Amino acid sequence: AHRIESKAWKLATTHAQHNNLFKSSGVRCSVLNNLPYWNPIDFVVFDPMHLLSGILEWHARRVWCIDKVSLELKKKKVDVAESLDPEDYFEEDVHD
Repeated sequence: AHRIESKAWKLATTHAQHNNLFKSSGVRCSVLNNLPYWNPIDFVVFDPMHLLSGILEWHARRVWCIDKVSLELKKKKVDVAESLDPEDYFEEDVHD
């Protein structure tokens, strides 16, 4: 089925046809399909490290609300930085 869908994508003549075929099957043409031994199911690359990092990022952002916390911390940091007067750093009695 993959080779048939890939061939249909290759034979499509317009960008709209390519988009419709890709949306329906998720398959595009590849030069690897010309190899007689190529089977995309057998040669799929499973990458657990990146999969896990994506899940952990989603969990940290959505469940632990890390985005909200970091935004609040950045705001506090800006507020503190704005309240400091650069002239105070150069007063003589502070550095004695």
